[in-house]
Amino acid sequence: MKKIDILSYSHDVAVYEVYRKWEFISYFFTDYFYNDLKRPGAWANMMRERFGEKQKIVLNVCNFQKWADGVTLLTLSDVETMFHEFGHATHEMLSKSEHSDLSGFHVEWDFIELPSQLLENWCRDKVWMDRFARHYKTGEKVPDHMHEKMKKLDSFWNGQMILTQNTYAMMDMKLHSEGVPVSESQLDELVIHNYTKNSLLPMWDIYSPHTTFTHIFDGGYAAGYYSYMWAEIIEKEVWKAFKDSGDIFSKEVSQKFLDDILSAGTTKKASELFRDFFWRDVQIDAFLVEKGLIN
Repeated sequence: MKKIDILSYSHDVAVYEVYRKWEFISYFFTDYFYNDLKRPGAWANMMRERFGEKQKIVLNVCNFQKWADGVTLLTLSDVETMFHEFGHATHEMLSKSEHSDLSGFHVEWDFIELPSQLLENWCRDKVWMDRFARHYKTGEKVPDHMHEKMKKLDSFWNGQMILTQNTYAMMDMKLHSEGVPVSESQLDELVIHNYTKNSLLPMWDIYSPHTTFTHIFDGGYAAGYYSYMWAEIIEKEVWKAFKDSGDIFSKEVSQKFLDDILSAGTTKKASELFRDFFWRDVQIDAFLVEKGLIN
């Protein structure tokens, strides 16, 4: 990846030329810091799709806070966000398809979040953290006791988290697959019934998640919110393949993931791409182990 200079609305924006095997394949823009001209949040997108001799332009946008003295420290959540969006970008940039409508941002919905959520795993792995997570003054690595504490926190409350995600996913599906409620009370009844069926905790008196569930209204996930957890189940399988190889930077596993899944786009059904990689269908065990729910 080669950085080049551009004129932009912010000096923080950088653009890179991306090469694969010495062949230029894409431009990649990064706009990581807060700017009052941007909307909140973080995202990956395209400014230009591949067209003839013109290569695609892919971008990552975040809203990290820059300190007045020039020092910028990212939280672990910030790092995960950066890796997540870069996963989306690589999915698009490394696609072999001649048409962007058949590549990274346009694959089957179940595969949209696979590369992005997969990259988040490296952020918390000790081997990788020893390379990048250093004290900004002393250069000290994250101590072992902190890694142990993070590992325990990673599994805290995961059972309830999974139930909560299922509750949201089921509510999304019901709202988009059943008859339209004819009154507020009928809508509330549907939401409350869904909660009591899928949760172990008592419901709040003011429980009304459907009034703020932006993902399914203006976030593009209508009837597809389930895909977050389904993609996480799939990516934990891929992450396990890296760990089982004995090297989370395994060139062999990386090349197989690139060839069988990342660059394949819509050349095959998502389920077939998974079988190309594993020679079997998706299983849930790797996900449950990572969540600390089984050994």
